[in-house]
Amino acid sequence: MVPQQGETYYARGIALAGLLRWTEAVKAYDEALRIRPELVYPLRARADAREALGDTLLAKEDRKRADEQERDAFAPALDPFRY
Repeated sequence: MVPQQGETYYARGIALAGLLRWTEAVKAYDEALRIRPELVYPLRARADAREALGDTLLAKEDRKRADEQERDAFAPALDPFRY
């Protein structure tokens, strides 16, 4: 595993979630986000894993943060008055 790549940890999280190893999946997503905090898909995946663990509050926070990051990333492209 190449530790510099957030995507590698994200892929590990997906594999762990597929095995229903939710706590380990959350840790992998945490590491992906530590390395690449701008990534949205580990946030959404972590929300799902947290939901599976019964932590609905943190899952909701992850989803909200992911929505905000997506909106911020696309806002310049969607605003016809922004130069």
